[in-house]
Amino acid sequence: MVPASKCLWLYLWHGYRQYSKKNLSNILSQLKKDFNINSAIVPIGGSNSFWTHLKYITIPIYFKKFILNDKQFKWYDQKNVQEKVVESVNKELDCNKEKPVFWALVVTSKNINIKNFLKTNDVFN
Repeated sequence: MVPASKCLWLYLWHGYRQYSKKNLSNILSQLKKDFNINSAIVPIGGSNSFWTHLKYITIPIYFKKFILNDKQFKWYDQKNVQEKVVESVNKELDCNKEKPVFWALVVTSKNINIKNFLKTNDVFN
């Protein structure tokens, strides 16, 4: 898994490395020249995941840990935060139509039929 452009805002200074579908396609094209592989680029997470993460993880950590210097703060101890995360993930089980938060790169040998494995055609280059 690699971060998409939305990760810059979620991970602040840790999110500076980001990938687009285009540059991942270029990377995989080069790998295909050098190795006998199949590959796919799968989007993971979307707007619901982004906003849930920003509201319940990024902002609280930034303010509580770094501004208020609360070293004991744990984002997962917030009231109902686990339910909010699960709810946003459930809304995006088919997030391939919008800009994702992450990209999953699936790389297999040519012996594995990756399209049958993933059971979808709209996530391929």
